[in-house]
Amino acid sequence: MMTHYGQWLAEANDAEGDQAVWDISSSARLRHSPIAEGLMIGTPDEVAAKLAKFRRDYSCTHFIMATQLPGMDPAAATRSLELFAREVMPNFRS
Repeated sequence: MMTHYGQWLAEANDAEGDQAVWDISSSARLRHSPIAEGLMIGTPDEVAAKLAKFRRDYSCTHFIMATQLPGMDPAAATRSLELFAREVMPNFRS
């Protein structure tokens, strides 16, 4: 998905840097890219820390998760969501 969006931005080329927005060809590259800082990806502890920071920095009433991204194995997305429910959500029940 990220590769596809990168191609669209490169084709538009209407803002500086559009020709080389990112080089993310695998989940491992995404996890260690600058983009990862703004995403809730990582170990359960890393995600819990990012979510805690998000809650401190922003006021919102709803949190929407996009766990099934285009091209992603549905079983992997389900495992991620189950891991989130089991190991991250309990930290925020209060």
